[in-house]
Amino acid sequence: MRSSGLPWQRAAGFTLVEMLVTLALTSLIATLLWQAVQQAARVEAILQRAGFDGQLLTVRREWVRDLVRSATVEMLGAERTFVGTTDRVRLVSGETLGFAPKPSRSLEIRIEADVSRNQRRLVLADETEGGANGVPKRAVVELLRWGGSAGAIRYFNDAGQWVDQWPAEPQMQAQTGNPELDLRLEALAKLPRLPRFVWLEMGADAGGPLIVEVAVTQAGRPRLSAWELQ
Repeated sequence: MRSSGLPWQRAAGFTLVEMLVTLALTSLIATLLWQAVQQAARVEAILQRAGFDGQLLTVRREWVRDLVRSATVEMLGAERTFVGTTDRVRLVSGETLGFAPKPSRSLEIRIEADVSRNQRRLVLADETEGGANGVPKRAVVELLRWGGSAGAIRYFNDAGQWVDQWPAEPQMQAQTGNPELDLRLEALAKLPRLPRFVWLEMGADAGGPLIVEVAVTQAGRPRLSAWELQ
């Protein structure tokens, strides 16, 4: 006889194998998503740090520009305050590192070499009053650092030439045939003056070369005398 009972039916739900496969896929997807989130966070942190470093580099370069541009003029008979070579320049600037009531006396901007690392760095040394026994204090600050051998300071004179030291060698004055005028021109040539431009050669890591125009290159009266000679 044929059985009159109902055929067997499978119970509703997932089997153990199906649940294990689902959990494995969920774990794999969660792991991939977590790694993607971490990678995005690292990239964002790198971009933020790069943006901050770029802004800091710009601020420091502009600070150096202001220090050189604001160099004070020299007066006849006074000690030379602007003296430079290819690796350093000493000057008195309106923009200083010192704060009142201890104003800055002079600044020295120099390029130092780190031969072991094949690097150069731009350093500011600020001399201020108030040291022990009347000896000026000197604060040294590293502003910029770059790789490679590039690194020099040059000066643009009135003859339109870049020279390696300042004060530069005096230029021969052409004779006009007028003794009085020649005497005045010779006197003007001997007056202390600052370079028209200062060129700081730096590597790409420090933003490349920096050319600064000095705001005032000689005292007011010599400028008036030069105007009178025209």
